[in-house]
Amino acid sequence: MARLGGVVENPLWPMEFAIDVNANRIELAEEVAEDARRGCPVDSGDLMDTIEAEHLLDASLIKVGTDYWTTVEFGSPAHLILSHGPYSLHNKETGEYFGRVVVHPGTPEQPFMRPAVYRRRTPVGVSARGGGRVRSILSRLGLR
Repeated sequence: MARLGGVVENPLWPMEFAIDVNANRIELAEEVAEDARRGCPVDSGDLMDTIEAEHLLDASLIKVGTDYWTTVEFGSPAHLILSHGPYSLHNKETGEYFGRVVVHPGTPEQPFMRPAVYRRRTPVGVSARGGGRVRSILSRLGLR
């Protein structure tokens, strides 16, 4: 073991750190995905059903499988909806016709991903006062 400025350097710490972080990464990603599903506004349920955590070799992703999730998350400004031909826009479900141009009032934001991602969490194995597994790892590395 080398000594750097009073700190004992253990050559194994990067490996131990990577293993510990990797185990926590998977659990953390699953928690974030669950929080996103829990906070997701529900109309048909399609948006909520597509939220999932995907785990790669060295990273985890939270995926949302719709093309409109960002509009729900961030909202949209007022905008025009134009017909793509010489016909009226209409709602197939209600049979209502609107004309060739509709002024859409926009949609308010309904964030579900940002609150899930930025929620304060206590790391696995660490008490609110900072003990648990972190202290154990530091002790094994001779740093405590």
